[in-house]
Amino acid sequence: MKSGYKLLSYVLSPIVFPILGTILYFIFLPSFVAKQQVYLIFIMVFGGTYLLPVLLMGLFKKTATMQYIFDATVQARKFPTLLFLGIMVGIANMLSKVESVQGLTLFFFGYAVALACVYFFLMIQLKISFHAVAVGGLTAFMICLSHYFAINLLVPVGVLILTGGFLLSGRLYLKSPGLKEVFFGYLMGCFGQFLMYGIYNI
Repeated sequence: MKSGYKLLSYVLSPIVFPILGTILYFIFLPSFVAKQQVYLIFIMVFGGTYLLPVLLMGLFKKTATMQYIFDATVQARKFPTLLFLGIMVGIANMLSKVESVQGLTLFFFGYAVALACVYFFLMIQLKISFHAVAVGGLTAFMICLSHYFAINLLVPVGVLILTGGFLLSGRLYLKSPGLKEVFFGYLMGCFGQFLMYGIYNI
């Protein structure tokens, strides 16, 4: 069971969720977006949220690049948090220039808000689970998407909740984060998405 939870934690790494969110957004988006534009956005998201962090972390650490994400120390989490915060803001700014994908822009700004909260807690020596932030953010985003477009996304939201349950239970089983880290992480992920959605609809 331990090896299975470890595999799940690596497969559903936090850096995977922005890519999953982008894919789900275009799957359920009711309006038309040109395929070429979709491909370009996906390449930008994949390069920015997956390839770039892996390359940069590899440069700063000779051991496994994912070590930063699973490292238990507060100090070791500060660099990847700032790195991802900058990446999320950068991608969101670029997407904001494309009027047809404003929802996706909010998704990345929402993650940026959540990561800013994570960094604040790191400054007061409180660790937050990156996995919880990631899955909580994506789940909240799908709820917002369902509400905004008035479409039934109960099944994908339910799958995400179950996936989050398995993933975060596994993290607790491995004793990598504590219950408090997971709880606050999930709340921060949701908070970032709901906040941006609320601001957008004011």
